[in-house]
Amino acid sequence: MEVNRHRSFVSYRELELAGEFSVRRGHTERMDQFRLPSPLLLTTNLEENWQRWEQSYQIYMTVSGADGVEEKIIEAILLHSTGEEALEVYNMLNIDHDEEENVEDILTAFRACYQP
Repeated sequence: MEVNRHRSFVSYRELELAGEFSVRRGHTERMDQFRLPSPLLLTTNLEENWQRWEQSYQIYMTVSGADGVEEKIIEAILLHSTGEEALEVYNMLNIDHDEEENVEDILTAFRACYQP
């Protein structure tokens, strides 16, 4: 099965069927029931926008059951859901992207960037 990656939404089920995503049965269905957080707004009041976005992200991870999947999948969900502008910021952060990092490292780097 070929996955159309140019759409703004690709379901976990489509990725699973394409052989690119695999989690315990039941997790993909739960994740598909909930929308990812809206992209992080990088305009005006970054600290408040970050706090609101991070709260939405944590809620999504809990209710969707995504917090029980592989660390690499959680990392991808985090980076994808921040949006393109925040992903550009992530790519410019002083993080060794080749070295193993975990989700908490990424969140800590974003917090340092958006909270004074």
